[in-house]
Amino acid sequence: MVFFEVFQDNQCWKVINVYGPIATPAKRELWQELSKKLRSDKDEKIIIGGDFNVTLNCSKKMGSSIVKNRIQQDFQEFVDSSYLREIVANNDKYTWTNRRQGFTCIAEKLDRFFPFSDWSMVPGLVESSILRFSGSDHFPIQLVFASDPYSGGSPFRFEKIWIRDPSLLDSLTQWWQECRIGNHSKMFIFPKNLSYIKAKLKEWIRVHFKNIFTEIQRIENELRALNDVVIAHGMRDEEFGLEQKLKAKQAKILAREEQFWRQKSGELCL
Repeated sequence: MVFFEVFQDNQCWKVINVYGPIATPAKRELWQELSKKLRSDKDEKIIIGGDFNVTLNCSKKMGSSIVKNRIQQDFQEFVDSSYLREIVANNDKYTWTNRRQGFTCIAEKLDRFFPFSDWSMVPGLVESSILRFSGSDHFPIQLVFASDPYSGGSPFRFEKIWIRDPSLLDSLTQWWQECRIGNHSKMFIFPKNLSYIKAKLKEWIRVHFKNIFTEIQRIENELRALNDVVIAHGMRDEEFGLEQKLKAKQAKILAREEQFWRQKSGELCL
């Protein structure tokens, strides 16, 4: 288990991230430890989330045996006795698949979030969703805390990842040469040129540089649709080839996203 805290709107939420063991006795030990933790911190706002390595009920499994077994019953008893209520993902049904073909294909929901507190106010404040395929046999699941949107405008910042587009430097040279201010002092001309280039750069970004997050979402949607086909029909050659292409595109765009956030965090500076 991993413990950390999230601060949102002057409130503190304790988050317990779990990775459920495979062995049945170890699973029961984990639930006992969690029960003890919840009893000792009963007045705290707590969210338990992660890969529990067990389905909660038969409706959260496809393929193989769908008969409710003893370990599922024990997990259900732990959830009920701890007064936990799942934050149901707002999309999709399964978080794990063995990615096999035909009748050997198995899909299950093993990852989830459970809040522990007075959660009558939860709807609209927190929500979970299942994310795109990331190379693992699991689909990541995320928890989002809602907050009031920032109403002010955001400042313009040059992103280092734009330099990866080979056309940018030529475009910057062309825009600078296009600036014709007249006979004025350099102190007057320079900020005017910068304003002109800023406007041209924004236009260039919209036309030549696709929004990273829009592109990630598009690839995510294609992988999600492909996942539905795999779950319904198994992994055929056509789906396998398409998945490899999408994963290659995803790796490339995620590398650009990583560069973007590294600069945002101050790790990289121009």
